[in-house]
Order: sequence, then structure tokens, then C-alpha cells
Amino acid sequence: MIGVILWSDEVDRQAVVWCEDQGDLAFLDDASSLSEGKPFFAVGDAVRFDLYVEVNLRRAHNATILEDDTANTQTAPQRFDTSQASAKIIPFRPVPETPTIPIKRNAQGA
Repeated sequence: MIGVILWSDEVDRQAVVWCEDQGDLAFLDDASSLSEGKPFFAVGDAVRFDLYVEVNLRRAHNATILEDDTANTQTAPQRFDTSQASAKIIPFRPVPETPTIPIKRNAQGA
């Protein structure tokens, strides 16, 4: 399974992971999946892990950080050319408020 770290506690070495299957979040407390001396997962890290369900809790274990493939390429990733406008942009202006007329009610509330 692949996921993204949403919350991480480096001291307790625990994390909450969003899972690619978009099911329930998974709880990660498997510190043994990282080598000693390496920092624990940070928020936003993309990870690959094994998933199992214990009672009603999804648990992630054997987690590893997915490496960024763009660091190994010789060319920079392609980006959109934003130097020329491709569409006419229409600014939004506030709509003037229309005055409201108070409704007078008789003594009986009707």
C-alpha cells in the first residue's frame, strides 16, 4: 500500500497515514521499519507499507519512504509556460446589495 504521512510524532515514533485505497486512516507505530539513527517520518512523506487490520484499527508496518525519482533524472520536470495568457481572465466584482423593505406586521403577527 502507498500512503502519505498526515501526522507524525518523532519522539514516540508514531504516525497517522492516509492510504491510497481511501479507506480508513492507518496508524503506524512500527519504529523497526527504519534504520537506527535515521529520522522518523515527517508530515507529507510518501511511504510504502504493509497494512493489516487489528480489531477495528488499520495498522501500517514495514514502512519505507518512497524515493523522489526526479532527483535521479538529468533534466528538470516539464513545467507549463505561464508567460503568455491562454485565456481572458475576467475579474469578479461584488454585486451591489439591493435595499430591503421591512415588512410591517399587525399586532397578531400576520
